Amino acid sequence: MIEQVAIRTDAELLAGIVESERKICQERYRQLAVLAELNARNTAGTLGFRSLSSLIAMQLRCTPAEASKRAVAVERFGARRGLTGETLEPIYPATAAALATGEVGPEHAAVIADTVEAIPAADRAEHAGSVETTLLEHARTENPHTLRLLGKRILAHLDPDGPSPDEQRLQQSHRRVTLTPLDDSTGLLEGRLSPSCRAIWEAVLTSLAQRRPEDALGPDIRTVPQRTTTPSKKPAAASSQQRICPTTPACPASWSSPSR
Repeated sequence: MIEQVAIRTDAELLAGIVESERKICQERYRQLAVLAELNARNTAGTLGFRSLSSLIAMQLRCTPAEASKRAVAVERFGARRGLTGETLEPIYPATAAALATGEVGPEHAAVIADTVEAIPAADRAEHAGSVETTLLEHARTENPHTLRLLGKRILAHLDPDGPSPDEQRLQQSHRRVTLTPLDDSTGLLEGRLSPSCRAIWEAVLTSLAQRRPEDALGPDIRTVPQRTTTPSKKPAAASSQQRICPTTPACPASWSSPSR
């Protein structure tokens, strides 16, 4: 195999990695379809798991955060079961179809669903289909970050005045931050923040994700997630001292630290 790669032209290698990525996306969707069937059968409950994400974490040996992402993807893009047992199409059928063919990846699909679900409730039924179609078209040529920016522009166009007082109260009731201690003494941090609080922490984490200068230890080969979780604790401590989150108006989120 290595010898075959060595004799390929640059164009052939580039085409090969694009095709392999498409196949990876297709395989991920096949796995999602199996998880959707297990979910419909309530296999997680039958086997004693608290949720589908717990089953995923155990069976696939992935982190709880990754398992949660996959469980959400199952809910959004997997086939569903009706009350009488009939098969129903996914909540986002067009995006699910694009995932199945490998035209878009899981990150693109998540951005599309996030954007549609952020449409004001009063307008969602009218605009959900067109927003999904528009974003899906761009997902075939843009990366997830650019797609999310486009989604924000669409949302701003649909709701230039921002959420109503009722919607703000509903959003606030959904905000939360949970820190769960894990068996290896690490912790799983999950939450839903206000837009302003998210912007604050996005700025903090972006600064932490910068590569350190090359030194006696050599180049910084850590991934972005690794760099955001292993720098000095000063940025997070400063944020805590400034009471940025969750106790200021910028971050009106509820906080809980569940015991195990």
